[in-house]
Amino acid sequence: MDAYQLKQQEILEQFSTDPGKGLVAEDAQRRLEEHGPNEISSSRRVSPLMILLHQFKSPVVYLLLLAMGLSMFFKEWLDATAIAVVILLNAVIGFIMESQAERSMEALQKMTSQSARVLRGVRMQEIPSAGI
Repeated sequence: MDAYQLKQQEILEQFSTDPGKGLVAEDAQRRLEEHGPNEISSSRRVSPLMILLHQFKSPVVYLLLLAMGLSMFFKEWLDATAIAVVILLNAVIGFIMESQAERSMEALQKMTSQSARVLRGVRMQEIPSAGI
């Protein structure tokens, strides 16, 4: 059963804590080391090469590649070149936008630092939420 499904008394017993005193600082530190910080694990960073390659995974791009291939087969070099430029331009714009979005998400994660009020040894403290 998950903690959110338990009654308050069951949680207090399971985690061996007193609601009037809170945790002793040493016990809180031991639990933090044992279970790790209270953070959402961020997904691993996508490499720029993978972002670029992802720009070519689209049915529209496949259709344009087919059209470019047919243009080359019929020796319509101007059309083939124009289609290639469109494909590359699409990839560059998509790469730039996705890279900016990735950087924005990282910046937002760094900016959102939550804190919580906790009881540590009968004293109320405000600590970063990762330390819970």
